[in-house]
Amino acid sequence: MGMTKVHVWHDLDGKIVAVGQPVGGAKCLPGASRKHHVLEIEVDESEISSLHRTHMIDPLRKVAVEIPTI
Repeated sequence: MGMTKVHVWHDLDGKIVAVGQPVGGAKCLPGASRKHHVLEIEVDESEISSLHRTHMIDPLRKVAVEIPTI
C-alpha cells in the first residue's frame, strides 16, 4: 500500500477523534469547531483505520506522533 493524504480531526490535547480521506479525486474542505482542529497529513493507507489508536497529534508541531506502548 502507498502513502495517501488524510484529514485528521483532533481535540485540543491532540487526541484523534476522526479521520477522513477524499475518495475518487473529490475536493473537500474539512471543517472544525472551537473544540476540534483539522490537520492534513500523509500516512500509509494500511494505517488509516488504526490511526486513532496508534497515534496522536502534537498540536504545537502539527504532526502525528506515535503513542508509546507500555
